Amino acid sequence: MSLDRILRAMAEKERLRDRGTWRAELRDRYEPWFDELAYGFEFKDGWRTLVEHTIEQIAVVVGGPQACPDIRITRLREKFGSLTCQIRNLPDDRRRAVDAVLRAASERSLRTCEWCGRPGRQRNADLERDYWTVECDEHAGRGRREKR
Repeated sequence: MSLDRILRAMAEKERLRDRGTWRAELRDRYEPWFDELAYGFEFKDGWRTLVEHTIEQIAVVVGGPQACPDIRITRLREKFGSLTCQIRNLPDDRRRAVDAVLRAASERSLRTCEWCGRPGRQRNADLERDYWTVECDEHAGRGRREKR
């Protein structure tokens, strides 16, 4: 089996797991952009509003899935407490504007609790693994207790 087929099968498994959730609604709204999201949405629900707004802003910049149906969001995750997004097939003339949207989202994620969406700050949740997350005071330390 080719790597491409494996990644597509993984993406389909994640899509099925998201059925009936806000994540499925986001996938449907911006179809086919999430068709190659092999690892699914790799963050907690506290970033829902942030992610929905970010994808909406990308759609505005590029003209939506109808104008740019070849775009594929291949990774959307938390890394070192920050939202990161990897996109394939982005038109060169829109890359700078999309990069600005993604930078703003990344900066906002560093101040948004990944658990609840309230204001938070970056914390080292696992000193042994050097795992960083963003938590509000109420959820501080939750990343240590509940692994992904």
